[in-house]
Amino acid sequence: GLVYNNFNMSDPEVGYNDDPERNERNKALRQAIRKGFNWPERIKRFYLGIGQAYPGIVQPGIEGYDPNLSRDAVTTDIAGAKKLLKDNGWN
Repeated sequence: GLVYNNFNMSDPEVGYNDDPERNERNKALRQAIRKGFNWPERIKRFYLGIGQAYPGIVQPGIEGYDPNLSRDAVTTDIAGAKKLLKDNGWN
């Protein structure tokens, strides 16, 4: 199976916003949420520890999967998330 998460980019509170400044702040917010997400803990709690987090939408073991993709999208970085929020006016 595959679990895919995304942001509602048509919601101006977190997605695209006509105000260029707010649009940049929203991008930083989405990036901070991604950095703060703990995939191993979610897999443990919701999927009985069965599964793995991987970057992209092509699953490991399937033709087209690139094992050299950066793992930043599935690596928790609380300090990085806090910095993005602070640097972009979120509190």
